[in-house]
Parts: sequence; C-alpha cells; structure tokens
Amino acid sequence: MSLDLLSKIEQAEKAAEEIRLEAAKQAREMIKSTEEACMISEREAVKEIREEAQRLIDEVRVGTRDEIRTLEVRRSLQRENIREKAQGNLGKAGQAIFERIVSNGNR
Repeated sequence: MSLDLLSKIEQAEKAAEEIRLEAAKQAREMIKSTEEACMISEREAVKEIREEAQRLIDEVRVGTRDEIRTLEVRRSLQRENIREKAQGNLGKAGQAIFERIVSNGNR
C-alpha cells in the first residue's frame, strides 16, 4: 500500500509539473502576443502622429504660400504707385534741371 501511495504521489507530482510547465508556456505565449500587440499599436500610433504632423505642415505651408502671394500683390501695388508718382515728377524734375542749366549757363 505504501508503494501504491508513493506511486500516486509521484504521478500527482509529475502531473503538477506538467501543469506548471504548460502554464509557464501559456504565460510566455501571452506575453509574446501582448508584446506583438503593443508593437503593432505603437506603429499605428507613430503612423497617425506622422500623418497628423504632415497634415499640419501642409496646412502651414498653404497658409504661408497664401500670405506670400498677398504680400507680393501688396508690394507690387506699392511699387506701381511709387513708379507712377516718380513718372509724374519726372516732367517737373526735367523742367527744374533745364531751368537750372539755362539760368546758370553763363557762369
């Protein structure tokens, strides 16, 4: 009877060891799958962040281009106004130079 009891104890210990090994294997697999899921999630998050950053850069780029165009138009109008004023004064300047030369020509 004691041999039978020892045999049952050994079988129970063996079964317990197999259960422990299987539980450890399952735990490793769970950890591995969790790590893989985390990596996939992290990649997706990084991808979303990059896409959002690119979208923001594109928005700023478009806004900057619009601002540059507006400034170019404004500067062009300013240059045109200055040119028109200068052309309006060109006759006066020529007349003033002519008068100065004529009045100071004998000196």
